Amino acid sequence: MGSEGGSSSDGKAKQLLWIIPSSLLVFLVGYTLYKGQTIEEIALGGLGSVKFAKPGDTLHDTPAPSPSGTGYGTTPIVHPEAAQQVDRDEMSRRQAALEAKLRRMEEALKQSEARPVRRAPDDQSTEVAAPTARQVNLAGTWRDQTGVSWILQQTGNAVAFQEYNPILGVTAVGQGTVSGHQLQLTYQSALQTNGQAALTISPDGRNLTGNARDTVTGVSFPLMFTR
Repeated sequence: MGSEGGSSSDGKAKQLLWIIPSSLLVFLVGYTLYKGQTIEEIALGGLGSVKFAKPGDTLHDTPAPSPSGTGYGTTPIVHPEAAQQVDRDEMSRRQAALEAKLRRMEEALKQSEARPVRRAPDDQSTEVAAPTARQVNLAGTWRDQTGVSWILQQTGNAVAFQEYNPILGVTAVGQGTVSGHQLQLTYQSALQTNGQAALTISPDGRNLTGNARDTVTGVSFPLMFTR
């Protein structure tokens, strides 16, 4: 009898240990919300913590982190490991949107190529234009150390590109201009981020090196592609 009474008392004591903190937690949450304050996180000791979304936040609309923020070093715009963290169906939807934008960029390149160049009549020409420097041709496939490719199309000094992961497909698209040995790009990625990149073309035209800056996260990261 004594042992049964002791175990019963221990059980009630353990229940009290849960009931009292739980009641205090409910009271604090209710009081905080009543005062119009926002709860972002509540620590639960050894049990971890509970995080609350801010008003208006949704998980779907929150952009994924920039690939450069996880210590990847030299990386494509979307590192393969970062891309694999996105749900497959969601990634497919984002890629379809990127491919539609790429088609519009490609169409704009074709139109610029087909547009006739206007020249002044011979009798109105008073000066002989200086010959322009030969433009570096970047069209083709470029690869980085992770196995991701950039596929560039070029018309004159205008460029459109797609970043292609051999396993996942298109992970970014963009466009820009070439000036001498400098390439300036803007891009949109499958991580729902966008940014700008500035790269230098090597004298032999086989290497692209530079940096990109994600305008959503504010993170900068190095780029290096070869062909």
